[in-house]
Amino acid sequence: MKNSETGKFHCDFCGKSADESGQMIIGKENSAICDECVCKCQGIILSHIKATYLLKQLDEGAAS
Repeated sequence: MKNSETGKFHCDFCGKSADESGQMIIGKENSAICDECVCKCQGIILSHIKATYLLKQLDEGAAS
């Protein structure tokens, strides 16, 4: 989100300023996410995909 006083963006997830992060992705309506939060989100999504895949494999193995 863009700070109205400083004009700088801050991550909407962790609050870091653009100066504190390596890269800031700016979305619609001045929403923002820093590179560290993107990496954390990616890890969460990958963990979910792996867990879903493993559960599917277990279900298929139990059905055999």
